[in-house]
Amino acid sequence: MEVLNFSGKTDTWHPIPEEIENLRSKIFEKTFEKVDQITANIYKSGDGIPPHVDNPYSFGSTISSVSLLSNVLFQFKRGNNIFEKYLKRKSLLIMTGESRYSYGMSIRQFEKF
Repeated sequence: MEVLNFSGKTDTWHPIPEEIENLRSKIFEKTFEKVDQITANIYKSGDGIPPHVDNPYSFGSTISSVSLLSNVLFQFKRGNNIFEKYLKRKSLLIMTGESRYSYGMSIRQFEKF
């Protein structure tokens, strides 16, 4: 199997690591949805993600996010309603229903000192 990466190049498929398979099982236990794709992003300390709602046609009705290497502060916004959720390293965030479709998600960028 081949995988198309974001640079437009085709890579060779590698088996999914056991740790990811375990995570897929945990997500299924909570959502009863099969995880059929995985996107891994690597951010440097201080990097942010602009507010967005992930495309429902590309990613389905559930979005799961795992912060692997560090703690992170997610911000959720719908209109004037804003709330933040602090995720500890190795924690799992699952968004479905209203949280999936109605709230923009972001991570604020901050300056490194």
